[in-house]
Amino acid sequence: MTTTALAAGTWVGDPIHSDISFRVRHMGVGKVRGTFALTSASLTLGDGDGRAASARVSAVIDAASVHTRNEQRDRHVRSADFLDVERYPTMEFTSTDVREFDGETFTLLGELTLHGATRAVQLEAEFLGVVADPSGVERTGFSAATTLSRAAFGVDIQLGFGAGNAVVADTIEIAIEIEFTSSGPRSDECRSDECRSDECRSDECRSDECRSDECRRDECCAEVRRSTHRKDRITHGQGRAVHVDVPRRIHRRAQRGSGQRAR
Repeated sequence: MTTTALAAGTWVGDPIHSDISFRVRHMGVGKVRGTFALTSASLTLGDGDGRAASARVSAVIDAASVHTRNEQRDRHVRSADFLDVERYPTMEFTSTDVREFDGETFTLLGELTLHGATRAVQLEAEFLGVVADPSGVERTGFSAATTLSRAAFGVDIQLGFGAGNAVVADTIEIAIEIEFTSSGPRSDECRSDECRSDECRSDECRSDECRSDECRRDECCAEVRRSTHRKDRITHGQGRAVHVDVPRRIHRRAQRGSGQRAR
């Protein structure tokens, strides 16, 4: 069941369930559609009435993610002719005011930075309510629409054909569907302090683990004993000693140990 009350605090944008799309007139007789990927977004509400009227929104969009279902056209849109994504990899929006909120629809004012230029924009928006999703997380959604002049942001390339005809119009129609989830750790997430207390604590674990110096000494002594035991069991046949290949490091230590015993 959806409600109309938003809890105060910061809500986090859900890129997977959000859509940033656009349409632009093509050659005067059709419209080309495309999308961008949302990188991040946040919705912040104060301690007021818990409604969208008190909200402040920010969003970052990946300019290089443009997708128009034609790779050649996508490359052209990414190029310096249009978005110039190498110089301007993101588009950023920050809201400045919410007006005429009637519990469902409202006007959202803000600033959009695109192609290195920042301009005031106005979106007609709709608040779609709040719901607890199957995982128990509070989720809210909005729809919004606006139109932009690409020339106002410095994207003023003119591709013409015939007499006064434009391949790509100046006016861009923007449609947004965006969802947010309430912030804070989820109940099923690992809480770092408690998890660390249950995990292996390094000092205690090291005390239980093999202590390098002592273990190396024990291993060395054991190898020397094994080597000495093998030599004691060697029998000589036909005047020739059977050679046992003992590593030099172990052999030297065995010799030192034998010398000490002899003294």
